[in-house]
Amino acid sequence: MDREHHFYLLLGSNIDAERNLASALALLGEHMDIDAVSSVWQSDAVGSDGPAYLNIALAIRTIDDPASMKERLFRPIEAKLGRIRTEDKNADRTIDIDAIVLDGEVIDPQLWECAHIAVPMAEIGLSITADPYGSLDLRAKSLQMRTNITRRDDLFALLGGKIMDTPKERLDYGAAAPDAVSAFIKLEGYVIKSGLDRDLLELIKMRASQINGCAYCLDMHTKDARARGESEQRIYGLSAWREAPYYTKAERAVLAWTEAVTQISDHKVTDELYDEMRRHFTEKQVVDLTWAVVAINGWNRMAIAFHKTAGTYMPDSPVAKKGN
Repeated sequence: MDREHHFYLLLGSNIDAERNLASALALLGEHMDIDAVSSVWQSDAVGSDGPAYLNIALAIRTIDDPASMKERLFRPIEAKLGRIRTEDKNADRTIDIDAIVLDGEVIDPQLWECAHIAVPMAEIGLSITADPYGSLDLRAKSLQMRTNITRRDDLFALLGGKIMDTPKERLDYGAAAPDAVSAFIKLEGYVIKSGLDRDLLELIKMRASQINGCAYCLDMHTKDARARGESEQRIYGLSAWREAPYYTKAERAVLAWTEAVTQISDHKVTDELYDEMRRHFTEKQVVDLTWAVVAINGWNRMAIAFHKTAGTYMPDSPVAKKGN
């Protein structure tokens, strides 16, 4: 019986990229089983000033000889789609089909160095580790934070699905009412200068943003938390903090307070909850923590109401710096 081989492939294009990615995906599907396809990810061209690239990762299965796969299948598909190879390795291209992992072995070490490879590979569940990087999932997140890479949900149709309903930003509320935003920034500034632990403030912001479903604020504050040294475990477990052992009693009190104030129409801010807060914080700290909850709820509502676009924030604000 022929052995089944498992490939992880990366497809990339920066010439008529939407059409060529879709065509390559269809042609590959004629010859092998495709188990998973990543989102479409856009990133800047490397080593040139050419157009941005679109990339997708595939997990495939085949019983064909992997040694012959490149010359027998990948190169002919590239040629069919107009790929012209030159001495310039960074030249623009209609399509690139690269094998990244074969049967659990990394055959392209750029996986660990390039966000445009690591991010889509991690998204489709490639689970590997290597020194000194650790897991691919953590490495991909690290690379994504410092690379201009964006998930193109508007191109979901390339993968055979319907175009995802990603809301477009309605207006720039900061430009429309700058004085109001300035007032809110002053409130945020007060909270930051209040003396409260910055990591605790990020927990508040992430938890309120989870409850409200604010993608923009979640993107911002998970990145800020990571930049400050917060662990992936605590970020991922935040929505289930009651069942997780790695939050302190003071943090648990604040998270419960955040939930109650955020959902105040459905949840009472009870005496028991207030008493628990007072066991860990002074009166001023309880007030300041409540203003922190008020502030993030306000930002959440503005971002959601006006469809502020998520995914582009970089953690360079003062709150993201551990020493502050």
